[in-house]
Amino acid sequence: MVARYTVDILSFDEWYLVPFFEKMFNHSLTIKDLWNQFNEHRLVFPIATTLLMGRLTGWNLQYETALGVLFGLGIFISLIYLLKGENKYFKKYSIYLIFPTISFLVFSFNQFENWLWGIQKLIFMNLLSVTLGIILLTRFSITWRSVLLAAIFGIVATYSFASGLLYWPIALALFYLHPKIAKGLKIKWVTLWITISLLALLSYFIGYSKPPYDPPIPMTLALKHPVEYTKYALMLLGSPLEIIHRDRAVIIATLGLITYFYLVYRLFKAKLANTTLVLSQLALSSYAIANCLVTAAGRIGLGLPSRPASRYVTIPEVFWTATVVLLFLNINMSAKNKIVTIFTTCAIALITVLSINSSIQGTKVALNRYTFLSDVRSGLLQSNSLDNQLRLWGYIYPRANANGLKQVTNITQLNKDLYTLVKHRLSIFRN
Repeated sequence: MVARYTVDILSFDEWYLVPFFEKMFNHSLTIKDLWNQFNEHRLVFPIATTLLMGRLTGWNLQYETALGVLFGLGIFISLIYLLKGENKYFKKYSIYLIFPTISFLVFSFNQFENWLWGIQKLIFMNLLSVTLGIILLTRFSITWRSVLLAAIFGIVATYSFASGLLYWPIALALFYLHPKIAKGLKIKWVTLWITISLLALLSYFIGYSKPPYDPPIPMTLALKHPVEYTKYALMLLGSPLEIIHRDRAVIIATLGLITYFYLVYRLFKAKLANTTLVLSQLALSSYAIANCLVTAAGRIGLGLPSRPASRYVTIPEVFWTATVVLLFLNINMSAKNKIVTIFTTCAIALITVLSINSSIQGTKVALNRYTFLSDVRSGLLQSNSLDNQLRLWGYIYPRANANGLKQVTNITQLNKDLYTLVKHRLSIFRN
């Protein structure tokens, strides 16, 4: 699907990376350039990866989207590896039975923007790093090496996408709750982790400034509009199972949360809540929920959208993979209770069906995106009219305030960026 629908032409946010290429080829690129803010984010690792691949491939976006697929594969393998190590909890029904459902969720095409937009590989980099870090911190035994590796993955997650900041407190809770760490050693790990976390957070916020959105989006806006904020967060959480209709996504998320907290209650009652299996799933789902809450607070100022955005789907999907795992664990716990078995089986089946349907929904929207970008690319390659080319570039170039007018293409900056692409033979200007 990615090979079929990827269009090799820069669009929107990818244009902001052009000056990095100019600096790279002029040998003036510095660590500070990579570290600088990109809206709320510091995209050190995604930009560095794009520059490396761009130099090797002439900035062929098909290679970038292929890399995103590899990161997605890494997420899937990591989740499967985690579950296979916990076979002792699935003696009645094999854990292999839910691998297809997890696959449908992880590889769903409802997140087509992240699959097809080269720059959006940063989401997969972030989630893969968080998943690997949580796996390391929920192993049966924790060593200095696993702690340091988990910290490295945290740094990659943080400097790939702003949501990575949420990883540090969640990981800290894992140290506190881990059932196999002795009390004396636990104090050492917690102290070390707090120190690393503070260094990571301080480095992130040195020189940080709030992005100048128009209209402004104060975080306190969520408190002034609690109903809209709650709907926004629920819509994000439900988006992996419904990408077209906002209200359906809200309803699905509400039912999912009720089921999730009921399962957590049952696990606490059965004294399984502090097992490494459950802790890993609680950590992943907490990361997804927290991401939805923060994203909703940061975007509510733009208004409640009519439908979920595809680029926000990937991280919430681990909430649903965790819910599926907890549902399946519940079946194994209550194998003799036919009512519970039927209910949980139906719940897993429903999640699977909704995930497949949402993937189909995403495919239909992705086709529109593909057609639009393909037409623009073909027009640019075939047109000899300067006015027509400027019009086509304007469709995919990020709008800016030019000559005092809002939402007008900055022709001066566009010409500068095009000169860089032509001079270094990048994107559609490569050999």
